[in-house]
Amino acid sequence: FLSFWVSEGAQEHWMERSGYPSIRLDQNSLPSNPFVAEFADDARIARPLMPGTVEFAKIHDDVFAQAIRDIVAGKVDTAEGLAAAARRIDEILTESR
Repeated sequence: FLSFWVSEGAQEHWMERSGYPSIRLDQNSLPSNPFVAEFADDARIARPLMPGTVEFAKIHDDVFAQAIRDIVAGKVDTAEGLAAAARRIDEILTESR
């Protein structure tokens, strides 16, 4: 699987479908999606998201990802969705102390 996953073809498919850059250093642009190259360029200054946060997976998967899905799907407006996410994150972090 790993040989397939790191192949040029698989990574090109990944970039086309996800909008995220390739994991390959020699393949971080896509003519059909200019955002891939911009995202890859910004990766050089990237930092870990919430390092040391014990409940990171729960916050990311259950709160961030769901909030983004709800906002993009039009179930809630941006301000409402982010405010609800912030409240839930505060609850999770309070519970984990």
